[in-house]
Amino acid sequence: MVKAQITVTIQPAKTGGSGTITVGTTPTRIMEKTTSIKAVAIKADDDNTGNIYVGFSEEVSEANGFKLAKGQFIEININDLSKIYLVGSASNQKVHYIWVT
Repeated sequence: MVKAQITVTIQPAKTGGSGTITVGTTPTRIMEKTTSIKAVAIKADDDNTGNIYVGFSEEVSEANGFKLAKGQFIEININDLSKIYLVGSASNQKVHYIWVT
């Protein structure tokens, strides 16, 4: 029996960034300007009193957004950070994010 050897090369991220945004009950883009990325991780602050809802339009709401309770996070493969919208179930909710390009 001949065994094949497979070599996998993992390319590290070239660059990236991070930030924190405070959101309330009005849908807000995570970043206003177009920012080309490969992926982003979004985390609801551990001290939030409400939930965060993540979506891909300014119509994001508790009814149609992806819910993040305090301390929870989501990773999204997406090509533009400005396509992500956030809304809180209460005002002054913090969201942390980190992206790679």
